[in-house]
Amino acid sequence: MGGMGGMGGMGGMGGMGGGAGTKTWCCENANLINGRCVCKPSYKGDSKHPCVQPCWDKCGQNSVCDVEEFVCSCKNGMVGDPYSSVGCDVPCGGKCIANAVCNEITNQCECKEGYSGSALTKCYIPCDNKCKANAYCNSDNKCQCNDGYIGNAYKGCELPCGGSCPSNANCDRKTNKCVCNEGFIGNPYTDGCDVPCGGKCVYNAFCKSRDNKCYCNPGLVGDPYTRCAKPCDDACRENAFCNKKDNKCQCNKGYMGDPTVGCRKPCDDKCVKDAYCDTDNKCKCKKGLVGDPYVKCGKPCDGKCKKNAYCEKSDNRCRCLEGFVGDPYKGCDVPCKGKCRENAFCNDNNKCQCKTGFFGDPYKGCSKPSVFSLVRLSYSVKENVGQVQIEVVRTGGSSSSNVVSWVSNDGSALQKSDYVGTKGSLNFKSGVKSLKINIKIVNDKVYETDESFTVSLVSVNNDGSLGSLTTTTVTIDSDDGKTHKPITL
Repeated sequence: MGGMGGMGGMGGMGGMGGGAGTKTWCCENANLINGRCVCKPSYKGDSKHPCVQPCWDKCGQNSVCDVEEFVCSCKNGMVGDPYSSVGCDVPCGGKCIANAVCNEITNQCECKEGYSGSALTKCYIPCDNKCKANAYCNSDNKCQCNDGYIGNAYKGCELPCGGSCPSNANCDRKTNKCVCNEGFIGNPYTDGCDVPCGGKCVYNAFCKSRDNKCYCNPGLVGDPYTRCAKPCDDACRENAFCNKKDNKCQCNKGYMGDPTVGCRKPCDDKCVKDAYCDTDNKCKCKKGLVGDPYVKCGKPCDGKCKKNAYCEKSDNRCRCLEGFVGDPYKGCDVPCKGKCRENAFCNDNNKCQCKTGFFGDPYKGCSKPSVFSLVRLSYSVKENVGQVQIEVVRTGGSSSSNVVSWVSNDGSALQKSDYVGTKGSLNFKSGVKSLKINIKIVNDKVYETDESFTVSLVSVNNDGSLGSLTTTTVTIDSDDGKTHKPITL
């Protein structure tokens, strides 16, 4: 920055005194040395800047100019604004007292770290360092517990109640014991603090602090944890009251009915002597008595019912016991005096009668009707057999006595000349189930071809009946010249 060779080339600023390439003069504040322009001492410049005095005379009192950077600064040990008219001075004007320092930024005196007081008057150690844990020295230079702490600041401060009070609780500083916050109850050292009854009391209910339980407000009933209301919701009507035990309407003593509609005296006081009003609100005769409880009650049938009879309470009349018949005012007996036998019954005239579909003597026993039928559809016999036996059987009941009538009818065989017997009957006594018709066969010596005739059942008495097979055919085989003994088929 000393020589300025470029400065000699600035024709506009100095001019040329000699031939080409040779400096003859230099600009202001520069000297021509060896053909080159050089700034004078204490001046500075370059090819783009003329030689000027550094800082342009802007540095104030007790300041210096950096000729390289063109910047003013306070002298060593001085502070202040090097460009101001006041210039620089010793820190804080040398006004800081013992145990104080000057803040280089604000140029204000301050007590040293760990000291208190005024840096222009006196700086001192707060409370002589006597404040203990969790304490500080106040403006009166006295030790004081930090905010939120209690105790002796010169011995040490601690959190109230050791800082152990649970949620919804605080420390009573007078006793240094935990207490529940306002509006909360409980034991802060065991169960903790909570809103009364846990906030479970419903509308129209309150929490009793003695036992921390909910109760309905005076005059109201119900479950204080669900609903409190007027007793029975004010639904009880005439002659009724609300039972507080179950909160239900109930009729007054001596009254009955629906208490939510209205109660009245039992049966409206209409029951006569020896009668009472039952739970269905109807009059009834007392036990052992009968009659109309609204008119008169008395002994059943006045005691007139005889043997095997009873008094019907509904009409106060005597009736025979079930299974008995007769005049209940004279005495009742079993139907027909128990003389009806098997398959018989006693009719409305108190006489035995066979059941429908049965026949016989109802005093001895009835049975189903006897059915009589032939056993075979046809018979074949030799002419010399002597006789033919045709079997008739009885099915169904066999207790009756029946007579079955039969007839024969000629075919190729003729009556008298070939067989003997045109009609007859079989007498079936009680218990007999089979009888036979005997017809004689005529054995002549005249040669003949085989001949036949029929035998038919035609009737039966005493409610008997004929079965499906009532006619059979008898065929006679001619065997002239041979001798045979009668046989039974």
